[in-house]
Parts: sequence; structure tokens; C-alpha cells
Amino acid sequence: MGMMKILIVDDEKITREGIIASINWEELNIYKVLEAEDGLSALLLVKKEAPDIILSDVRMPRMDGISFVKQVRSILPNTSIIFMSGYSDKEYLMAAIKLRAVSYVEKPLNPSDIERAILEAKEEHLLQIKNSHNESLDIFQKTSLLATLLTQPYLEGRKEILNLQKELGFTGKQAFLTYIVELDSEKKKYLDLTTFILDFNHYLKGLKLKLLSTILHDSYYVFSIYGDPLKRNLLQNEIEETLIANFRPLHKFYIGKGLIVDDLVKGFHSYTAAVIALQSSYFFPVQSILKASNELLNETKPYDEFSLDSFNTFKELLLEKHEEETCDLLATIFNFYYLNPTALPSQAKGLYFRLLAILNDVAKESNVYSFSEESHILKGETQIVEALERCFSYQELHQLLVMGTKEYFQLIKDSAQEDSTINLIKDYVSRHYANEDLTVKEISEHVFLSVSYMCTYFKSQTDNTLNQYITDYRMKKALSLLKDPRIQISDIALKVGYKNSNYFTKSFKKYTGVTPSNYRENLLK
Repeated sequence: MGMMKILIVDDEKITREGIIASINWEELNIYKVLEAEDGLSALLLVKKEAPDIILSDVRMPRMDGISFVKQVRSILPNTSIIFMSGYSDKEYLMAAIKLRAVSYVEKPLNPSDIERAILEAKEEHLLQIKNSHNESLDIFQKTSLLATLLTQPYLEGRKEILNLQKELGFTGKQAFLTYIVELDSEKKKYLDLTTFILDFNHYLKGLKLKLLSTILHDSYYVFSIYGDPLKRNLLQNEIEETLIANFRPLHKFYIGKGLIVDDLVKGFHSYTAAVIALQSSYFFPVQSILKASNELLNETKPYDEFSLDSFNTFKELLLEKHEEETCDLLATIFNFYYLNPTALPSQAKGLYFRLLAILNDVAKESNVYSFSEESHILKGETQIVEALERCFSYQELHQLLVMGTKEYFQLIKDSAQEDSTINLIKDYVSRHYANEDLTVKEISEHVFLSVSYMCTYFKSQTDNTLNQYITDYRMKKALSLLKDPRIQISDIALKVGYKNSNYFTKSFKKYTGVTPSNYRENLLK
């Protein structure tokens, strides 16, 4: 198995710190060590972090170790437990055995005993996962039938739904509720769905509920829960907190909540309600749970476009350098879309595409166009479209425009501090730095000044020689290009004006203190 997480629970801080400092966690493949001072605070961490192993004291204030682990078993049945205590009496030993504790480590603690216990706990955890595999197969084997149940009304998928009912032993009326989790496409690869399904299924069993799960359209993780206890609102809240806690490490996600229906054959209606709820998720904070209102379930969303007299308003404010008024306009746009369940993502993206394109054009027109790879002022329509599609939420989309606008006004302020001659010199360098034959004489001819006067003037205005400025500019471009492992270092040298790779390496090392290859290696670690 891969890396694991461990939670250390002890009311004595010095004990926790001593354990953490005395163990080589990397050798044990433990990538995260959590700590808590008692059972209550530890329980919150269990729900949030889902540790693989717990090393817990027995006697603690507020909630002792035995009571704590009893609750852990209902939440994470596959988590391995190690008890530690200075009280080796039969009462606690028997309680530990009943709770399937892997080991019982006596105080004063010996690091070698703890390491041995952790290794045993890891083996036990692997065995638990393996034993749960058959159970997970039972859940996943029904996914195709579940997909039919959720995406087809009863009359269309009657045969498949009746078969599913029979397999599940689903008799009579039972509450049925569907949740849909939408993840950012970049985060999906970090999700161990099988392990999560197993833990979530065990958790629901403790609540006398059952789980079915499937993946639809390779983007939506569907969890259908059924059982009479589901009718209690407080229980739904607890389930939703558990869902959020397990997906929280992935950061970017939304959860759509369906309607509670009273029969499996009505599962389509629960799923449809969750889908409708997710349609407006883009305009809400990430990690939100959204529920479709009755109005949205019964009506088509109106296409209510933001009222902007003219995109020229935005352009004029930028050209006239009215920063405060521009920020007010952006705030007005944000307030229109944010938390607006009737807005459409395509509508917002279309508006922001036009605004970002205007920002790009005005920046060029004002001669403050940014050449930095990290710039928020995008360089063309293709880049704007790609940036828009990377935005998982409306807040990200708006931040893209806000950061670009802020950068534009900062560039305006910076350029105002330099006269037109310095701007002309810098602009020429930005457009010709890739030419190895770029010379100070060539630049001086461009700005109609003698070489000596231009160099003296540039130094007096910028506190830097022109040659050093050219080198710095080339090195900054090289630093940016080195972030892409697909580009050969020899090609990077050519792109920044060095035909001789050895000379480029020498210049780069003088500038950064390391060679280009070492710099890239450090980036990719």
C-alpha cells in the first residue's frame, strides 16, 4: 500500500512531541502525522482527515480512549488502532481486544515498541482493505443498473429497475436520496474512490442505511442512499458533513442534493433534482451542497443577461485610467452573478471573454502590455478561452479578470514613473531579446540617441546598466521556460538569445547560482 496517515491522541503534549520526534515516519511510509489532546478533539480530526492508523492513550479527560475508539469504529471501521497506557489492567486490555486494537503499548513508551506496533497496524489495515474488496465488488456490480434507475423514468427502464429491486431485496416503501459530487477535472486523479466507497458504506451501515454508487459521464460521482432513518433531517446533515470531510482534501468540488423519494422506482426524480441543483453550482462557493428549489424544478431558467450599456464603458474606464470606477464596475458584475441560481455559466463566460479581450487590447494600446509568463493579462483569444475553461467556479473566473485589471493599473503606474525614452528601450528589448545579435548600438539607433548618452541616461533612470537589463530580461524568460519539462535546455538557450548553450549555462549559473538542469530538477521534485 502507499503512504498512510497516523493520528496520535494523548493529553500530555510532551508525550505527543516525544513520539513524533523519536520515530522515522518516512521509513514507515507515514506521510502525515496528526495529533490531538483528547478523544473529542481527535474525533473531529477523524471525520476531517480519515487516518489509517490511530495511536491513542486510554485514560484522557473529556473522552477516554475506549469511548473514542468505539465512535471511530462506526465512522472508519478499517482504521487500525494502537492503545498506549501506563495502566496494564485486565479491564482496559479486554476493552482493547473487543475493539480490535492491534497492539497495546505500555508506558513509559519505547520507540522500538511503537515502530513494531505501527508495522503490525499497517499489515492489519491492508488485510481489512483486502477483506472489504469482495464487499466493494457487490456495490460496484450494480452500477449499471443504478445508472439505468437514475437516468430513466420507471416506465422506460421498468425491467432493469425491477431486477435491481430484486437484487437489493428492496421491499415496501423506503426513503431514497441521491447526492451527486462534481469534481474539478484536474483533481479526479487524486481520488481513491474504492477506499472512500468502502469507508462510506461502513459508516452508513452503522446508521442502518445502505449505499449504491456509480460514475456518470466520467465527471459525476453518484451516491444513492436508502433506508427509513434517512427521513431524519439531522441524520442527513451528518451524512453531508461526512461527504464534505472526505472530499475536502481535493478542495474543488460541488455536491448536488436530490429530493427524498419514498420508493426506489422514483429514484429518477431524486437524481434529476440533484442534477438541476448542480446546474447553478458554478456561481456558488466551492464545497457547497446545493439543493434545487421547487421553482427551479418546475420552471425553465430564464436567460437574464447582465445589463451593461456598452462594453465601451469598461474600455473607456481603462483608457482614462479610472481605477476606482473600474473596480466598482467589476463589483457590480460580480454581485449580479454570484449566488444567482438563474444565471448560466455560458452566459457569464461569454461576458468575461469579451471583457478580458478588451483588457488585452487596451493594455497593448497603452503600451503597457505584460510579457511575463505569469501575467494575468492574457495575450490572445486562445489563451483567454483556455483560462476560462480552467475556472472551476465563477469566483475563479471573476478573480482572473480582477487580477488582470489590477496588473494593468499597476503597469500604468510603473510606466508613469519612467519617461517615454525608457519605455521605448524596454519595449524594444522585449521584442528582440531572442536575437543573439541584439546590441546597445542597435537600440540607440531605434531611440535616436548616441550610445554613450543612452547608456548613461538608462543607468540614471533605472539604477541598472542596459546590458545588465537585457541579461536579466533573458534570464527571467529562461526561468519561466524551464518550468516546462518538454522544452530542451538547448532550445531554451536559443529562445532567449544564446546560440551557444555552454555560454547560456554559464550566464544562467552566474545569475541564479545553479545550472539550468539543476534548477529544473529542483522545480520537478
